[in-house]
Amino acid sequence: MIITWYTIFSYLGVARNAWMVCENKQKYLKYMYASAAVINVILNYFLIPKYGVSGAAIASLITQIGTSVLLPCLIKDMRENVKLMIEAFLLKGLK
Repeated sequence: MIITWYTIFSYLGVARNAWMVCENKQKYLKYMYASAAVINVILNYFLIPKYGVSGAAIASLITQIGTSVLLPCLIKDMRENVKLMIEAFLLKGLK
């Protein structure tokens, strides 16, 4: 059940990466991937011993949310994409 939510943010991340290439902003990918690796390792270190497999899934979900939504908020050139992703998540424009 936890990984289901991870998948949503993962797909948004794939769309974000395509947007970044189209907008020539791929230079930020290295920072986002490095941050994701560090965040995930730290979260796994704390969550797996306590929660096992669910801890790993939670760590992955938090990492995905952090690198798909929160971290790009800190990068001025990425804020436009964060807005687009939030609108997509909320299904804005669908009637």
